[in-house]
Parts: sequence; structure tokens; C-alpha cells
Amino acid sequence: MTQQSPASAMSSRSNYNQSLSFHNWFDALMQVLGCTNVDVAQLGGIDPSLVSRFRRGQRRPAANLKQLKRLIDGVFAAAEQQHALETLQSFLAEHTFGEPDVSIASEIASHIEPDRSSLYQTLFAQAVHVLRYSPNPRMSVADELTTPSCIPARLSQLMQLVSVTNSRLAHELKVDNSLVSRWRSGARPLRADNPVLDRLTDYFANLIVGQAADGNETLVQNLHQLLQTEDGTIQLIPETMLTLEADSLAALLRQWLLSDLTPADNGKQRIRRLLEKLDSWQGVPHFQGDFPLEVANVPSIAQKNSYQGVSGIREAVIRFLSDVALSSQQRHIKLFSNQVIDWLVGDPTFLRVWSCLMYLVLVRGHKIEIIHHLGRSDAEIGLAIENWLP
Repeated sequence: MTQQSPASAMSSRSNYNQSLSFHNWFDALMQVLGCTNVDVAQLGGIDPSLVSRFRRGQRRPAANLKQLKRLIDGVFAAAEQQHALETLQSFLAEHTFGEPDVSIASEIASHIEPDRSSLYQTLFAQAVHVLRYSPNPRMSVADELTTPSCIPARLSQLMQLVSVTNSRLAHELKVDNSLVSRWRSGARPLRADNPVLDRLTDYFANLIVGQAADGNETLVQNLHQLLQTEDGTIQLIPETMLTLEADSLAALLRQWLLSDLTPADNGKQRIRRLLEKLDSWQGVPHFQGDFPLEVANVPSIAQKNSYQGVSGIREAVIRFLSDVALSSQQRHIKLFSNQVIDWLVGDPTFLRVWSCLMYLVLVRGHKIEIIHHLGRSDAEIGLAIENWLP
């Protein structure tokens, strides 16, 4: 095998960056093998919509290679099912980029099981190589809406609970102090696909478990209180939280930091509230709170035709539902969203306006059909129904 000089290696990487990106390589691989997104997702244990975004270039696997490992597991298993291993071998031979750098060779080896075939190892190594040297796509507005972020206020509450300063957290995570400050203020979102979030929750979980083991009962009580919902039902941490291992606590903290949603455990409470709402229904809904004029007043003529970000989608929804409610012809509208539901429930004022408009649409004789995304959890679906049901 010919040894490349550093200069030629650098040149080949430069040419590579200009000629091929990860999503082009991955999409070509999927087409050659005849695999579907669903097949790869099911076999690899990953969400089908995520596979789709990888192929379109809207997302790329996380830098820690965990997502990539599941993705490649799914691709290889699908190729085996399709009896397409020879096709896979030909594809890899056509797209060879030489031996991976020493800097990533050990990282590749650490993610591959010893009993894996040489073809699988070649596939995974090539995927890592392509991922490392392909340009990082800019996250689109739509992708920002579908990727949940850490809630700034909750991060601050957690830090205050265990008396962790910005500088201390930055030191533990090996990031800049100003970055932690921007996370807490909301100026810089800490997204769910950022590997730093896993390190952050691991750090806090180990810290809490350690202090609890030392007999810090006040910390346990305060954490228990912090993670309660307004109606007194525990949101994420069960009363047996003292028996949790650090890994389990880290997973729960991650869920709590990312979402206001009540988990599936509390489905009984949600069903109870829905039944009470139906039993007490008297034909007229009750909307609590006032509607600010800047939200409630909608111009008779649309003043723009493009909407961006979370505020944009809220404005577009108000515009659309208002037009439907005022329509003289009866409409049958179908509503679908695969975005994180925080755009709907994150702002109480907007939620009231949305609920009122949904009711007005129904009162005017229009029909509403809500199509739920298959990847949405029972908790999200239940929360949406609870808030729009008159």
C-alpha cells in the first residue's frame, strides 16, 4: 500500500470536501442497496425521520458516533436481508478514501465489536471518514423547530440546586464560561443532539447521587420539589428516586431539561382530567386570562407570506385559523405537524388564542382532522388533545 505524504493527504481531503458530503454518500449508499428509511431505522434502532434528514442533508450524525453506529448497524442488517452484501462491497470499493487518519482510527476501533465482519468494519470506517471530512450543513429553520433544546430556566434551577457556578460547569464540560452563560440566558440553545448535553446530565446525576449518598436529605427533598408539576403530581422523578443509579437519574434529568411534557407514567392523571372536562361540559368553553391586542388582532389582509422560527409558526397558525373561522364556505381542514410541541404549549398566551380559534372554527361549522405524527409520544398527543378539546 502506498503511503501518502501529509501534503497529499491534506490535498485529497480538500478535494473530498468539495466533491462529496455525508448526505450525498449516504443517500447514494441507500439507493444502491435498495434500502428504505423505515428498514434501516427499525433494524438500527433509530427514528425513521432522522434517517430521512440524514439523507437530505438537514442533519448529520452526532460527533460521538453513537447515532452513526446505530445507523450503520441498520444499513448493514438491511443489506444482509436484501442479499446485497456484494453490492455493498462494490460500493465501498468505488468510494474508497484510503486509510483513516491515526487520530480517528482508534475511535473507530472502540465502536466496533470484535466479532464483526471485515465488510462491516470497512463500512463503518468509511462512514466515519466521510462524516469527519464532509462540510457541516447549516441547520434549517424547520430543523431548529424539530430539535428540542434545553429549557434555560431549568438549567439555571438545576445549577442553583447543587450550587454549581458557570465557571465550575464550564470547567467540567471543557467549554467556555460564556457558553454556559448563553445557555442559561437562552441566547445559545443547548440542543438535544449536542453531545455536551449527555456530559452535562451525567455530571449533575453523579453529583446528586454522591451528595445523597453522603446523607444530604435536603438536596433530595429540594430536587423532589423542583421536579413537581403545578398540580402536585411528580413530573419525572418517582418517590423511589433514592434507589436510582446515576445513569437512570441522568436520563430523567435530560428529559426534564428538554421538555415541559408530563411523561407517559402520568397518563392516568391526564385521562382523569379529560373525563372531568367532558363531564363538566356545558356547551361553552372557558378560556382563562386575557388576550393581548397584539396577539388577538389579526389584519384582514395578510401582510406577509413567509414566516420563520417559532414566533413565525405561531403567527402563521393564528393567520390560518382566523381565515378558516371567517370563511363563509364550510371547510374541512387537516392539521399535521412533526415539530416539537413546545411551539404550541410553550407560551400560555398563544395556547389560549389557539384554543379559542380552534373552538371558533368548530362553532362556524368547519371540520378539523388532526393527523398525528407516528414518532410523537403518547404524552405529547395527550397534552395536545387536552389543550384543544373544548
